Amino acid sequence: MARIRAIKPGFFFNEDLAGVPAHGRLLFIGLWTLADRQGRLEDRPLRIRAQVFAYEPEVDVEALLGELAARGFIVRYEVEGERYLQVVNWERHQRPNSREEQSRIPPCWTVAELAAVLGRDSGSAPHSSLHAQDEHGENLARARTCTHVQGEGEGKGKEQEGNSKGEGEQRERAGRAEADAGEEPDGPDLEAYRSAVLELHPRPGLPIELERELWQARGALPPLAEFRSALEAWAACEQWREGFAEAAPRWLRGRGWKGRPPGPRRAAPRGDVPHLGPRPVAEPVPELDVAGRIAALVAALPAGIPGREGLVEGLAMAERAGAKEGPEAAEHMLEALERGYLGRMARGELGDVEAAMRAEQVVDQARAMVGPNRLTDAALEAMRHQALAAELGLPKLTLFGPREVAA
Repeated sequence: MARIRAIKPGFFFNEDLAGVPAHGRLLFIGLWTLADRQGRLEDRPLRIRAQVFAYEPEVDVEALLGELAARGFIVRYEVEGERYLQVVNWERHQRPNSREEQSRIPPCWTVAELAAVLGRDSGSAPHSSLHAQDEHGENLARARTCTHVQGEGEGKGKEQEGNSKGEGEQRERAGRAEADAGEEPDGPDLEAYRSAVLELHPRPGLPIELERELWQARGALPPLAEFRSALEAWAACEQWREGFAEAAPRWLRGRGWKGRPPGPRRAAPRGDVPHLGPRPVAEPVPELDVAGRIAALVAALPAGIPGREGLVEGLAMAERAGAKEGPEAAEHMLEALERGYLGRMARGELGDVEAAMRAEQVVDQARAMVGPNRLTDAALEAMRHQALAAELGLPKLTLFGPREVAA
């Protein structure tokens, strides 16, 4: 199963790796994605070619693996008849996800390392990634069968126990490759920082975002004890305890450990708190006097206005509608009465043609000032009715008219 791995900038400046063909360098990166948590995988060239070079079947993966092994970037070994690969200095340059399972592949032991573990060589010690007992609890007897394997052209499957000089050269080449890589020194233990965030922060956020922000902030992270102290101070503040903590990735992005958590909010003294009491209730609106309003409109009608009898009769009908159905019905009838009366006056049906002509002149003047096509028919009609009402002295027929018409 392929996994996500990191590529450091020094990879592209490694002089030893530059001597490997381009497909070999690409294969080296592909091996990282195929390796398990300890940097091991099965040495199966055909399968590796299918996984890394799925669309390039002509690539000779066996030869490229031999080239990488000869330059000290990988170790090819065999345990109990099964062939495996170990990426050199894996733990120094890769930080696998903490949820990855432990390797199921047995580690490789060199003759010198095995002798050191068994007490045959007190002056040497095994590699830090090797243990006297592997991850599955198996004893050293299994490791005794480990043999190093070279490429096809270099004695494939040949045991290297007696070739201590070759092993020394391989180790020296790998060490030189690491020295020339120009890669950054080991950073802080991000897993310890991640555990602190998960333990203390109330909103750790998505795991992938948390790990990404920790990785990006690795160069600015304080010592772990200082980081934990800052987290504990923030976790104890009133803002975080009340559920107003920002997500951990955002806190890391803003370098939250450098800031000081806000202090507790000061509670106002009881004497300073105003007594609000019950909300004041507005005075009830007096009921509209429809009859009195209609009577005021009748009284405001000019005595000599054309069609006054019809207006008085229409006002009386509006009063009866208001008494029966409410003020809204009376208001609708008044609007229809006014619109119908002024329309008939504009057409000259009720007499006083001169008033209608003067109102039409007002409309013509407005049309000339604004433009012939700028006013709609509805706007022209409203303007005509307004001019006619002014000429006749007709009050606004509404229950909510001006004060001068009030009863």
